[in-house]
Amino acid sequence: MKNVKKALFLMVMSTIALTYSCTKDDTTIAAPTLTVTPTPSGAVNPGDVVLLTIQCSTTETLKGVKIQEDIVGSTSLALVKDSTVSAKSVTWAYSYKVPSGVSSKTITVTATDNGSRSTSKKITITVNSSTPTTYTSKTLGDQGNPNIGSFFSASDGSIYTSAQAKSNQLNVDIIYYYGATNKASFAGPGGTKSPGVKDFTAFDLGSWNSNTKNATKFKKSSTALYTGITTGATIAAAYASSAGTEDEEINNLAIGDVVAFKKASGSYGILKITGLIPNGGGTTGTITFDAMVQ
Repeated sequence: MKNVKKALFLMVMSTIALTYSCTKDDTTIAAPTLTVTPTPSGAVNPGDVVLLTIQCSTTETLKGVKIQEDIVGSTSLALVKDSTVSAKSVTWAYSYKVPSGVSSKTITVTATDNGSRSTSKKITITVNSSTPTTYTSKTLGDQGNPNIGSFFSASDGSIYTSAQAKSNQLNVDIIYYYGATNKASFAGPGGTKSPGVKDFTAFDLGSWNSNTKNATKFKKSSTALYTGITTGATIAAAYASSAGTEDEEINNLAIGDVVAFKKASGSYGILKITGLIPNGGGTTGTITFDAMVQ
């Protein structure tokens, strides 16, 4: 009888132990909870600041909070902020400055705990349309023209000579030159191709600070895209839709050509060539264009 009781006791204890073990092992640790509240919540203007109030908590310990934004014309995300956190809960306010040239921005916030469990939330910020800045009949001289500058600032429409450009390097987005092979060409100060803009000693680009040579990108575009520009956002869309291959220079330009460009800052512009005097090696070579920029 004692043996039977002992056997029953052992069976009961084994069942309890097994039940406890299974209950413990089967417990699922939840991913962090996360809320993101934008202020203001309605449409905003380019340059406005949207306050993102981020609240997250977890049963474990939070490891980090990351903020990312969408990139125009890409499925990738750009990192805005990545912060290390060591707490079970956190409330965090982040001020996000709304860029120009977009109709909306999608912000993704991700909270991760120390067990690599994560939760993401997306919010979309609607941006009011911005009016493009327009420039009419801007004329640049080529490298041999002593009277008209070859350097153009898309930020304010200024045209600089070589000496002036060296003192305003951060403002220069486009350089015009006329080459034996490339003919009428636009390039950014950061161009590295050869033959290309860097080969012209008259521009003195070798003496520029390498950290201030704007790496402007260009694409051949179309008249249809140019005439369809109504807002800053449509300029960015035109660049993304342009069929030409993105490059640091664009060559063999002619009257009527449309060129879309992306500044080193990430904003966009588009121009149409309205006049051209191809006088490479002489002193009267020029190119004239109308432009719209964000």
